[in-house]
Amino acid sequence: MKKILVMILVCIMIGSWIYVYSSRHDIDYLSETHIGGAILKEPGRQYSEDIYSVRKEPVEGYGDFNRTVTVYGLTLIVHKDIPDDFVLKITETMKSMFPRDENMDSELQEQVLQNMYRYKAALPVVKNESDVESVQKELMSNYSVCDIIMEVDENQVNEIIEHLLHAVSDVGLHYTFTNEWGVSKETAVFNLMQDAISKGYYNIKEYKGYPEEILNRVLIQEYVYWSITSIWNLQESFDLSGSEWSLTSSMKVNEFQPELLKLYELTLKNIIKVPSSETLIY
Repeated sequence: MKKILVMILVCIMIGSWIYVYSSRHDIDYLSETHIGGAILKEPGRQYSEDIYSVRKEPVEGYGDFNRTVTVYGLTLIVHKDIPDDFVLKITETMKSMFPRDENMDSELQEQVLQNMYRYKAALPVVKNESDVESVQKELMSNYSVCDIIMEVDENQVNEIIEHLLHAVSDVGLHYTFTNEWGVSKETAVFNLMQDAISKGYYNIKEYKGYPEEILNRVLIQEYVYWSITSIWNLQESFDLSGSEWSLTSSMKVNEFQPELLKLYELTLKNIIKVPSSETLIY
């Protein structure tokens, strides 16, 4: 129980990373190039010839970040103090979320991953939030960075899955299912989120004070995370729920927001899957 409580507290702290940064720094330099302070408006790469690959490369120009690992279209920008075995946990989780089998819609799945690659979805991997501060402007300018992954505890189911899903939804889903999952006020997910807020299923009090230009993006990405992990029944299985979200299982989603479950089944069911049980044992 102690580990679980520590994990939840850490995730709350990390979830506020972009907010803390935006509160302390001028982010006007992102307004022309990024949506919601995080998502590149124009692609920064061409299509990948092998999107279902894992590629490790050295990197320079980002302080103590010494390597990148690109997995299924997502770029992990790794601090020098992070061991390779932790990065492997992240890459295996990402791969497990996008299985290549006959039950999947391979064309749409690849489109999601290609959009992540083209729009340079990235997550810095660090031991401490301070590790990224000195190069934060450079990272956020050159990539679509919505959050970080921080190595803090051996049991990090929520820490890894939450931030992988943030990158997937903010970039991959936004550019693949623009009308359904896009980061704007004109999408199906925004309307469902508003319904959840009005009925008390989604408590957004902790987000008060966010800069206006990133508020909707943050609210949507968190709502998508809660929604998908509830549909996957991970919220109750791993005791990840908190005061922010009350529809903590697929059964509850179906009972109180059936249109959310329907949207997931129509668009995402055959693209992304709950990671395997072996992957979830960190």
